[in-house]
Amino acid sequence: MSMRAKLRKNEIKPFVRRVLGCGCPDEVFKHIETADLQLGRLTYQRLGIGNWRGQSA
Repeated sequence: MSMRAKLRKNEIKPFVRRVLGCGCPDEVFKHIETADLQLGRLTYQRLGIGNWRGQSA
C-alpha cells in the first residue's frame, strides 16, 4: 500500500512559498515540471520550478 502524498499543480506555489520560504517572483512559477522518481523502494516527487535547466549555481 502506498501512502505517498503528491503535490498537485495548484499546491506547488503555496508549498514553495510557505514551507520552503522562497521569496521568488511570480513569473518563476510560469514553468513548473514534476517527475515521479524511485530510488530503491523510495518513491518521491521532484519539482523543477522556473528556468532551471542548464543553469549553473
